[in-house]
Amino acid sequence: MSRFGDGECECQFGCQNSCRRFELWQANVCRAINGRRGQQFFRDSIQALESLPSKRLIAGAICAEGEVCAIGAYAAFKAVQQRTSTSMAEAIYKLETIYPGWRDENGYVHPGEFGDDSKNYGEDQETADLGAHYGMARVLAWQVAEYNDEWWDGSPEQRYEQALAWARSKLREQG
Repeated sequence: MSRFGDGECECQFGCQNSCRRFELWQANVCRAINGRRGQQFFRDSIQALESLPSKRLIAGAICAEGEVCAIGAYAAFKAVQQRTSTSMAEAIYKLETIYPGWRDENGYVHPGEFGDDSKNYGEDQETADLGAHYGMARVLAWQVAEYNDEWWDGSPEQRYEQALAWARSKLREQG
């Protein structure tokens, strides 16, 4: 289940402007990836993923039952780095108190408290806000969360491997 809708852009000006907006969005994503903050994100993200107690990433929410998405892993790592948590496990626990999620009988993860549809815990905007809070460009945080939910597929273990490979592939040589 995605936090990002169906990918359709509802633009009052028609498809041509929707396509142009998408091109501008992608250009901003490229700048964010290749910029100083983006490259720092990839270095930190690799360490965050390698530091996870369980090598799994969930889709559809920031946290659920002690597991996190890619942005949740990054946020937990930054919390440990900033000494607001003593371990990744503690940081994930604290994140889950703010952004709870639950798993249904089919194994799908849903943001929010079970049966509480009044709040949008871990929805797209909150996910981007969480990444931005820890220093990511908002456009990059949004893109990573979308990849987490929409592009990296398979089991949580496969999603973890895909995220780690993607982060490594985006990291440029330091020179």
